[in-house]
Amino acid sequence: TADALISAAAISDFTADAVDQKIRSGSPLSVDLRPTPKLIDSVREAYPDLPIVGFKAETSGDDAAMVSEAERIR
Repeated sequence: TADALISAAAISDFTADAVDQKIRSGSPLSVDLRPTPKLIDSVREAYPDLPIVGFKAETSGDDAAMVSEAERIR
């Protein structure tokens, strides 16, 4: 077992649905996306005593909002 997890909080927010055939160039294309399960949530559920440090990019510039979000995901 690991001693701790240090990870980006959102490795990938969305995943593209798989297709069954080759995607031909020159044709219109739409990509269906579905939410990706959060790695940190999955690890926290499987290993509740494991210390976890998650890094999340925030762009608001509002320090109070960033502290509030950090406390929420704690």
